[in-house]
This record gives sequence, structure tokens and C-alpha cells, in this order.
Amino acid sequence: MRPGISLIFFCFFLLSCTDETDTEDSAGSGPFSAIELAEIVESIRSKYALPGLGVLVQVGNQQPLLAVSGVRKLGGDELVRKSDMWFIGSTAKSMTATLLATFVEEGAVSFESTLFELFPDISDLFSEAAKQITVAHILSHSAGLPPNPADSPEDLAGILGDTADVVEQRKIILAKAVSGELLFTPGSDYSYSNTGYILAGAVIDRLGGDQYETLLAERVLKPLGISDFGFGQPGSSSKNSGIDQPWGHRPSFFRLVPVAPDDLERTNPALFNSAGNLYISLEDWANYVRDQVAGQKGRGALTRLRT
Repeated sequence: MRPGISLIFFCFFLLSCTDETDTEDSAGSGPFSAIELAEIVESIRSKYALPGLGVLVQVGNQQPLLAVSGVRKLGGDELVRKSDMWFIGSTAKSMTATLLATFVEEGAVSFESTLFELFPDISDLFSEAAKQITVAHILSHSAGLPPNPADSPEDLAGILGDTADVVEQRKIILAKAVSGELLFTPGSDYSYSNTGYILAGAVIDRLGGDQYETLLAERVLKPLGISDFGFGQPGSSSKNSGIDQPWGHRPSFFRLVPVAPDDLERTNPALFNSAGNLYISLEDWANYVRDQVAGQKGRGALTRLRT
């Protein structure tokens, strides 16, 4: 399967988040002025011929600095805006881990719980090696699972058949993964795996009694005041409206080609939502990251567990 293709870039810098700066009365303007940051962003975007670039700098609890430059679509006239929604790709995996951690804090599951224990209804499908896979293994890419559930969209369609419900799709991928051969013994090595995070979504479906997408909104996004978000590529249909959000772009023969948000051939399906298929604004992303830092100090709104 394809990785995220959003090549209108965003960057986020979280600076000086020590106990000294992470206080309500922290002062100072940080490493840049707003004008300096805008000049830097435009310089980088121009140098590398990027369609658009957004950069947010957060220092402790100070007001973040945000600068954007360029256009929403290569060859288009619509400028990127500070309020735009950005496809954050696999960085959203941390949100899936945080969501699972909320269930750990409640005692509904532990990081050492095995998939074999969590899915007794398909226990007969587990290989002996897969019986060892824990929640911690799938979150840390150490389960021995393949990078993706299939090598191509056509192969994935063959695995899923006519099943349209994303919860059932995640369970189908889980059943296939735990019955197949692993790359290595769980916990003995590392291999980046979107498949593992699809399985994490299946675990969350089961624990929460609702689908991952709803639970992510209820337990992670809305508690932080994040109400404007979505899955897939941001923006409206290219056929019926203007370029209202940054488009993704793909490389082709040493150049970038715009990818419309409704181009199903070039975007990841909903099955990949728990593996990183989210878009939000840069300021909302900063809000989430700040809470992650606060959580490691016991002051997070979402969880105090290291995720």
C-alpha cells in the first residue's frame, strides 16, 4: 500500500519544554519573531520548490508562532492559510497509542495483554508465534508483523472482499495477520508496521464497544478542544468546488503531481485510519503535542502514561 502522499509539508517544533519553561508564567518570545519565521519558511519553500509549507514553533507555554507559505495545489492560485487542515500521516499513530493508553489507565487492558487473550473468538486462527503478540508489541513495531496488510490495492481488495464496514475490515486483517508467518519472534526485533497499528485499531474497537474513529474523537481530540478534523485527505471534491484545503502531491519523474482529495487510486482507504490517516490544523496538532509533554510530567489532560 502507498504511504501518505501529502507533499505540501508541515513542520512542528517543540522547543525548551523543560520544567523551567513549561509554566504558566513563562516569558520570552522564543528563537524567532513572527516576521523572521515567515521569512525562513518562504526561503525554505522556495529553495526546495515546494507547493506549500507550514511551520509552527512552540516554546514551553508561550503563544506558538505559525507561518505558512505557498499554494494549496501546485499550479493553483489558492494560497495556504494558517487555519488550513494538514494531513499529518503516520504521526497520528501516537494518537492511536494514546487512545489505547486511556484504556490501560482505566484497567480495561494492559500493555502486556496478548491479542490471543483479547480475541478468544478467533483463538483457533492464531499461530503459536502470534499468541505471544502483546499490545506493547503492536504499538512499538516489535510484533513481527509485515509493513502493510497487502502489497497492492488489488491484493487488499481481494482480502477484504465485499466487506465495507471498517470495524469488520480491521478484524479481517487481524485474523489474517495472526494466522500468517511473522517476520520474527515478537519482541525480538523491530520492523515498522502499518499492519500493527491497524490491529491496534481492532483492539480499540473491541475495548471501547464502538469504532476506533468515534473513540478517537471522544477520548483524544474533543477533550483537547479539537473539533475540526477528518480522515483521509483534506478538502472537498475536486470536481465540485475550489481548492479549499492543501492537496497531497506525489513524485513523478523528478516533479510533483497534485493528487485530488477524492482520488481513491492515490489515497489510503479508511482501513488505515488507526495507522495514520488524519488531518487537523497545525495549531490543534500543537495542542495535542503539548498535552503529550505535560502527560509525561503527570499533568496531561489525556493520559499520564508514556506513549
